[in-house]
Amino acid sequence: MKEFRLPEKQIDFEKRKTLIRALPIILIALIAGIYIGLFQTASNSNAYNVLPIVIIISFLSIFIGLRLGIKINNDSISSYKIELLEDSIKKYQKNTPVIEISKSEITIITQVIKKGITIRTDNDNKYIYIPAVIEWYENLKESLSEWIEIKSIKKISNQSLQIPVALGVVFGFVVIMRCNSAYIVIPVGIILSIILLWSSYKIKTNPHVDASLKKRLLVTLGPIIFIILRIISFLIRN
Repeated sequence: MKEFRLPEKQIDFEKRKTLIRALPIILIALIAGIYIGLFQTASNSNAYNVLPIVIIISFLSIFIGLRLGIKINNDSISSYKIELLEDSIKKYQKNTPVIEISKSEITIITQVIKKGITIRTDNDNKYIYIPAVIEWYENLKESLSEWIEIKSIKKISNQSLQIPVALGVVFGFVVIMRCNSAYIVIPVGIILSIILLWSSYKIKTNPHVDASLKKRLLVTLGPIIFIILRIISFLIRN
């Protein structure tokens, strides 16, 4: 059995990189919180007196969420470990189940140059990603290539979609809260509800997602219930 871990320096680098990537989403969430809060009090002559409270609540919510996210991410990165056995490979990470893939289960191994390799099976959720920065990466890759040919592919990243999707969700909520047209609110509300429910389902069924994060999925029920009640109010009105 051989063990492979992330070097200490790389762990610190990955933690900082994750935080930097999250900053645009954090900024969007903060602006959205303040914007929606101001809209809710726009008809009130004391709206600007309420602004400090709105800002404080928004900052507090972001701070709590960010602190929790950083802790989960740090634990995940620090605990990452790969074990290579004679006929299987295992991935260990805190608060996630051990992922073990036998040699016979492997359908394909793909490599993105300077990024890492992914070992896949017939089960979409049963895979192991190994970053190129792991210790003895080339030795590990050489051992895996004896099992099955490693195919190089171009980088496929969903990170570039994060900001447009976040902006779209925020815009959708603003539309639902401010628009008085049933022809707009109802379809937008249905689309947002589907997005939230589908995202929650994918997170819940993904074994690679931290268990403590899955326990907090109930918070998504709040926005979904609000959307449903908003849709119902328009249906009753019409």
